Amino acid sequence: MPFATLGNPIFLGSYLLLALPLPLYFIPHVKRGSKIALIAIVILFLAAIFLTGSRGAWFGLAVSVVALWLLQPNRVFRRILLAGTLVLILILLLVGTVRGVSFQDRLTDTSTLQMRLYTWKMSLPAVWQKPFLGWGPDHFGNAFPQNAGSESMQVFGGIVYADKAHNDLLQVAVTTGLLGLVAYMFLIGRFFCLGFSRRRQDELLGIILPGLLGYWASLQLSFSVVSVAPFFWLLSGMSLARNGSSTTA
Repeated sequence: MPFATLGNPIFLGSYLLLALPLPLYFIPHVKRGSKIALIAIVILFLAAIFLTGSRGAWFGLAVSVVALWLLQPNRVFRRILLAGTLVLILILLLVGTVRGVSFQDRLTDTSTLQMRLYTWKMSLPAVWQKPFLGWGPDHFGNAFPQNAGSESMQVFGGIVYADKAHNDLLQVAVTTGLLGLVAYMFLIGRFFCLGFSRRRQDELLGIILPGLLGYWASLQLSFSVVSVAPFFWLLSGMSLARNGSSTTA
């Protein structure tokens, strides 16, 4: 099933997590006609995230909503967000289906959980085999077979090859080593620390940050792809450049 030019529902869900904050920001700042159109876009984005069936995107959306609720000082906005979230959850539980599968069944489906857990388990020995510089960018597919045991036949149903860790931190650790992981975590941590400290100076930053955090959280159950990742880094750089540009990251 095609999902626009992204080619995969997981990638589409990740992309929408980044796009969702933009119409949210403009809703209070436009006239009534445009406001209705933007609200419709937000509803469309939420429906699309749900229909992807990607639990990583759902997890990222949950993280975004919690972060948005915590970061917003406006009590009215927080009450509306909480009420809207509860209504959405209720609708999904009562009538929601994802391509013929109920929301509850998809949420609790463990068919891929064993594969994810096994892949993560086999990623750890690969890190220690080449701890400093790793196996090389995008070489997880070379590291995984070195540690996959006979049980992988049962876990993967005969397919014993995995080219992604389906966890961003493990992917970075295996392919770039612990040095790369430390550098990556410093960059991500520094960005969010600066962003959170400046959010009161910039309303747009306070809306975009939860989306960026939700996207990054979704990567812990998925992986970064070139069709979506540049959008994350572009928004991150532009967010900090909007204000306080004299403070270096």
